[in-house]
Amino acid sequence: MQSVSAVTVYSPLERKIYRLETDLRTVSNENAALKLSSREQRNRHDSVVSEHTELGERIKEFMPHHEKTKESLKALKAEYDQLQRECHELQRAQQKADDEAGKARAQLTLYKSSVSAASKVGTQVTDDEAGWKMDQIFYAIQDFAVTASRIAEFDYGKLSKDLHGWMAYHAPYAERSPKSHVPYIITALIAKSLVARFALEDYFGVSSNPEVNAASRLTAAFKVVDNARTKAWLEPTYTLLAGMDKEAVQKSDQALVDATVTEISHVLGPALHGKWHPAAETSLRKVSTAAFELFRTLHRSKAHFHVVFAEARSSTKTYGFSPEWMQDVANAKEDSALGRPIHVSVFPSVAKFGDEMGNNQEEMTVICKARVILQKEPRESCSIK
Repeated sequence: MQSVSAVTVYSPLERKIYRLETDLRTVSNENAALKLSSREQRNRHDSVVSEHTELGERIKEFMPHHEKTKESLKALKAEYDQLQRECHELQRAQQKADDEAGKARAQLTLYKSSVSAASKVGTQVTDDEAGWKMDQIFYAIQDFAVTASRIAEFDYGKLSKDLHGWMAYHAPYAERSPKSHVPYIITALIAKSLVARFALEDYFGVSSNPEVNAASRLTAAFKVVDNARTKAWLEPTYTLLAGMDKEAVQKSDQALVDATVTEISHVLGPALHGKWHPAAETSLRKVSTAAFELFRTLHRSKAHFHVVFAEARSSTKTYGFSPEWMQDVANAKEDSALGRPIHVSVFPSVAKFGDEMGNNQEEMTVICKARVILQKEPRESCSIK
């Protein structure tokens, strides 16, 4: 026989009482929570009031400092304004001093030019004029070389043994140079032929005239004994010969140009496979004429001028870049080039010893720097001349 579990049955009144008790407990819990929340809010309020009071006290303490700071800032601004006014006054004074210095330099330059002009012999050239003329000769040769290198491939094997010997000291790595260096090497070979004519005996040109020939021979002989006195009689003798036979002197000058152009064509013609551009001889004649006129003017000076190619190496040494008398034509950043080995000696330097009065012969002035190209990667250690 199965047992039957007892089931409690609540009356409606009991159920209502139970619900009321449950609601009462819920309300009681909520009330307790509200009391706790209210207490926390009061505590937070008290904390905020305390912080506000403390902040007010700090503001009261800071106010005097704030006033002092305002006064300090005001004083500093006044001092700044005064310094700015003084700075502007100093700038105006400096500008005035610079203007006066510029006027003084201009007057000094004018005075020096006057003194230089007063001390000239014949048509003696100034340092700036000589340097400018050498620059023009260099650029004219370079223009010719660039044009020539575009017309034909340059063949180093067609150069003479003598030229290879010269290049061993002035362009030892020419044949391993990039194609962009060919115009510089052509420039060097042309300049070499011109510089070879910077000799006192070439002052009178090349002539079959007996008087002109005699003057050239005497110059070659006398310069060994007394170079200064030989220079002194060059211009008077040239003037005398021109007075006796002007045409003979002009032909001598022209013959010197012709001989030089012929020499250059024999040097470069085979290496360029005989491909001369139409204006080649005309260009070379103009350059040669300008160079010889400058050389003659330099020889007339009481100062002594040396026209010298920088050597890339000797039989025992490799030479490096010296910014005092060299210029790197392939790179403008010469500050980092000091001591780097020379790759190609492109164009000679011109150095003057002494002044226009013939004094201070031991003092040297570089009036035209040698043009060189430097090795990108130094192949060996070098020394500086």
